[in-house]
Amino acid sequence: MDCPEASGHLTGPGGAGKTRLAGEVGRRVAGRFADGGWLAELAAVRDPAQVASSHLDRIRDKTGCRRRADLTRLALSAALV
Repeated sequence: MDCPEASGHLTGPGGAGKTRLAGEVGRRVAGRFADGGWLAELAAVRDPAQVASSHLDRIRDKTGCRRRADLTRLALSAALV
């Protein structure tokens, strides 16, 4: 599988509805992307310094993408919602 071209992030306080919104958006747009979409749950991450690496770990797990340059490009081009 090729490395994905885009990534999106939702941020906000607990209980704001991020997971519900991500699920709904994912269902609506998944058909537009050859590889669909996936959710990187970060609720268990307690150290803010680990958020980026946890997100990239999820991308690696789902896509098999191991190229550092591609992972860095994804992180830098992510849309924050």
